[in-house]
Amino acid sequence: MQNVRKNNGMAPSSSKKYHSLQTPCQRVIDHPDILDATKHTLREYHAELYPFAIKVAIV
Repeated sequence: MQNVRKNNGMAPSSSKKYHSLQTPCQRVIDHPDILDATKHTLREYHAELYPFAIKVAIV
């Protein structure tokens, strides 16, 4: 996870705040510099993935 903000280490109650978990594909789709056509292609490809079939093919 990527650290978003951290209080200075001097405070007794310092805490860290993190972004929510995302897959690498989701991080690419959410990035503002990626073209909409590429995002659309990634969404279509991601929708076709079937985790169980991938696991069977690996094992």
